[in-house]
Amino acid sequence: MNVLLLSMMYSARKFTGISVVNMLRDMVRVVNLQRDDVNWFFGVPCTKEYMQWDEADFADLDRVKVLPILAPAGMDRSQVKDGFCAIDHPWFGPGCFKLFADKNFLSFDVVISQYYTAQSVIRMQAEYTSKYHYMLPKVGLPAVVNLLTETGLDPSLFKLQAEIGQQTIAASMLASTKTLVLTHADATLAKQMARRWFSPSVLRDLEIEAVLPTLSIENVPRHKRPGGRCNFFHGGTFEAKRHLPALAAMTTQLVSMGKKCKLLLTTQNADVPDWLVGKEKFSEVVYNCGREEFLKQLQFGDFALCYIEYEGTGLATTEAIVSGMTPIVMWKPWNKGRFPEDYPFYCQGETEFAQAMHFCASDPKKAKEIGKQAVEHTRRIYSAESLGMQWSSILSDCLRKRNEETLARCSKHFMTGVIDTAIAKLKPIGSKQEALQAIASCSQSMEAKKLGQVWPQIRAVLSAFGCTFKTDDAGEELVVAP
Repeated sequence: MNVLLLSMMYSARKFTGISVVNMLRDMVRVVNLQRDDVNWFFGVPCTKEYMQWDEADFADLDRVKVLPILAPAGMDRSQVKDGFCAIDHPWFGPGCFKLFADKNFLSFDVVISQYYTAQSVIRMQAEYTSKYHYMLPKVGLPAVVNLLTETGLDPSLFKLQAEIGQQTIAASMLASTKTLVLTHADATLAKQMARRWFSPSVLRDLEIEAVLPTLSIENVPRHKRPGGRCNFFHGGTFEAKRHLPALAAMTTQLVSMGKKCKLLLTTQNADVPDWLVGKEKFSEVVYNCGREEFLKQLQFGDFALCYIEYEGTGLATTEAIVSGMTPIVMWKPWNKGRFPEDYPFYCQGETEFAQAMHFCASDPKKAKEIGKQAVEHTRRIYSAESLGMQWSSILSDCLRKRNEETLARCSKHFMTGVIDTAIAKLKPIGSKQEALQAIASCSQSMEAKKLGQVWPQIRAVLSAFGCTFKTDDAGEELVVAP
């Protein structure tokens, strides 16, 4: 199975410093633990002018090829007139369009894309090209997974809440094989948008599913913390949705009451915010914090504070919990299902949150014993086995749908019948060339050399008839007979 990964571009300086890119990297890692028949193609910026990346960023992953096709992040959007930027969304670069229109694009089975403004482009570019000919079977197009990490639940994303934003997200769901969101709240909103814009007959064919983001918990260091220490911890940006001024005020009040506690903040931000001025002795802040430094700082935190209105991946909080921190969580729709419903520090309001912080500062040792429930729960649901099974199932379902589309489109085409007959002649595991020769031997007019020129179509038909594909040590594709 060939899977193309198209991650959203941000303004960060380092490509793999973005949480969603790390999520996709971890997806590769956990799926590879479950199966060895997936080849991954990672879209990266077409230049390194605005964003740093290197092949070494993916050297620890198996069966990965890097494709420099995405638009360079950081460009002045006023210079871009592509129709996608009306809702502050990154745009496809020319490299993407070129790939989608290439005949070899049909060799991809699944495309996982964050570009909800342009999911239809993937399908249309693959469909309406000059590469089709009446002699070739018109196979099913690569399945598109519409990965929505944001739907408009975040109050700061006002353009996604506007009509144009909702219509664009709805259109992306219509153009995709499957839509995945990272919270149950996002799934509810996506389904509401679909019901608003589409008829019941269209709704029946839409697939909208909430999934857990991937996280390689094996790479998160786990620490044994002093029982009597109380360091409150938060990782992430200084956005208003995180209520950090309130957390700083709560910590200051606890210190004024004689509690031995401190607020530790790790952030990508570079400037000291106004709300932190005067509270320096009650807090420690690591500014310009990169990933390696973030993982290092986890050992100094005891209680992970999660007072966040809306979050997509929530990876920083999750990694803090995996490292062994006791979470204090404000209940919000986005974190439904991520914590035990009966967890004592799962708070329903600001008063309960403040009371939980007070309890933890008063008796850290006992609080950490209570917190083990949430730590074990998080480690269990984010295990490599659990996440690998989740994403492997998604990929298999998408491939099945592509195969069904292929059979529906070209079951009566003469070449389809020839390929079906030739499958009986295939070796259990053979090379691409051997498969082409087997097909040619079942025809009076086709030659293996010419068949090689239309391998993407032949490969899709072979897949529809149950063949699978692997790669050898040299990177050559192998055909596994059904």
